[in-house]
Amino acid sequence: MAARFPVLLVLAVLAGAPVAAQSPVVLDPARVIALAETPWRDRAEFVEALGKALGGIVSEMPRLPESLRAADPFLWSVTGTFGADLPGSPTPGGIVACSRYGLATRDLLAARSLSDPEAFALFGATQAAADDAERWPEAGIARLACMITWDDTRRVAIIPEGRARTALVARFGEVVRLGDAEVLGEGWRDQPPRYGTEGYLLVGREGPADTVVEVESARIELRVAHQQIRFRAFLLNGGM
Repeated sequence: MAARFPVLLVLAVLAGAPVAAQSPVVLDPARVIALAETPWRDRAEFVEALGKALGGIVSEMPRLPESLRAADPFLWSVTGTFGADLPGSPTPGGIVACSRYGLATRDLLAARSLSDPEAFALFGATQAAADDAERWPEAGIARLACMITWDDTRRVAIIPEGRARTALVARFGEVVRLGDAEVLGEGWRDQPPRYGTEGYLLVGREGPADTVVEVESARIELRVAHQQIRFRAFLLNGGM
């Protein structure tokens, strides 16, 4: 990761420009995953909590037709960037995309194809997964999901596997470690390794659940090119 660092350093020295030393943002995986337990938050509240967990974010709200917002009071979406400042770098250290949507949007997505302009915008803004409807609890009224990704260790530090596992074990009844064979399926040996010697993929299932929230899953993954945290949870009708 951060393979660009030696090249940038050499260029900076040759140009006579100093390279500013700044510590990367160090994420607490437990704090990030805990956001999954708050699907009742509206967008403003969630963005505030997200910013605190990521050490600050620059966020924006994807545009959605007002008709969709009127039909689904649970619908919101946010994208943003985060990570320590790096003078002279035009790219962010990490990106985040979170969204929540309710039954009205779920049914709309199920009834329309990606060729429908309105549905296409919805799929993009909500990052709707193919199995959202399948995993939807009987008492569920909204789904919350986040994807947090970073690829520059100068701006966002790597989460070691031990810390990632500890964070997941504390909240999930089942935590499994998946390797290339399990992720890629048949024929995986014919493909180059994705995780390298230091990579990992941990998946937590059977998360916190009560009459208000059901945390369906979370995963923390370290690949050669990037690291990522994802989670999915549902707001239940006991929370209304």
